Amino acid sequence: MSFMKQTEQSSVIDAQNPFGVDPDSDFLADPCHDVDGWSESALFFVWAPAESVGVYVHTGRCPEDLELWWAQTLALLPDGVVITDRSFGRSSDDRGPATGNLTITCEERHQRWILCYDGAGERTTSEAMARGLAGSGEAVPMRFEIECTAIEPVWDFHAAHGKAISWASRHHEQALHARGTLTVAGRQWEMNGVSCRDHSTGARDVTQFGGS
Repeated sequence: MSFMKQTEQSSVIDAQNPFGVDPDSDFLADPCHDVDGWSESALFFVWAPAESVGVYVHTGRCPEDLELWWAQTLALLPDGVVITDRSFGRSSDDRGPATGNLTITCEERHQRWILCYDGAGERTTSEAMARGLAGSGEAVPMRFEIECTAIEPVWDFHAAHGKAISWASRHHEQALHARGTLTVAGRQWEMNGVSCRDHSTGARDVTQFGGS
């Protein structure tokens, strides 16, 4: 009964940009050095179901130097194998984060992004990562180039919920198609599947989550 009631109150919005999100918000924000706890992060997850492989990229600004980006880059391979890398670097323009090994480029606002990585990561497993830190052990070469194309409008977290949240003043998400290749230690997989992205900016207060 409660499910039916909730369904009756729901609605579907058919629009190109239902929340009126500024297309320029897909680009990097100007760092707010005078705002305590200000930061910016970007996340992409790609999954290719036919190959049972994925790519996970999470980037953010270093609090000690807001012009410096950190990145966690993972390849999720069959049988629970994970290739994981951590890198740092500076972006050359406002179209996306970059660390040297990794670049995220917004080619068309609200529509298309390119994920590129050329480096190496530690070969480990999801089970081992659940028990402790990883990323600094013996590494294997890893490369990928993936194009992500929008399949739905940008979802504005704050506008959808009608209130701000404590850990970002702007928070956007979007579903995408993905197409490209992933190569690890000489073996290549076709990355044809789905993706999602997340981009947030603003002051962070994560005390309610237990810390930083």
